[in-house]
Amino acid sequence: MTVLRTIKPQHVIYEHVELNILVAISVDLTDLIKKYWKENKGKSVLNSDKISGFRMIHDENQDSLKIDFDNQEEFEIKQLKKYT
Repeated sequence: MTVLRTIKPQHVIYEHVELNILVAISVDLTDLIKKYWKENKGKSVLNSDKISGFRMIHDENQDSLKIDFDNQEEFEIKQLKKYT
C-alpha cells in the first residue's frame, strides 16, 4: 500500500487593495504579516513596512493565473488583504 503525504502550499495569495492585483507571498514570510497586524491593531496610522512577493499574471496558454517568479517586488503590508 502506498503512503500519501500532504503537500503544503509554498505561497499564500493576497489581494493588493490599492492596485487590485493578486500577490503570492512565501509561507515563510506570512509570520511577518501576522506580526505586523498584531502590532498595529487598532491604530489609525499604520506603518509602511514592506514585504517581498510575486504578482499573479494571466497565462494565455493555460487561460489561468500563474505566479510571475521572474519579477520579485516589494509591497506594503497595509495594502495586502488575504485572498479567500
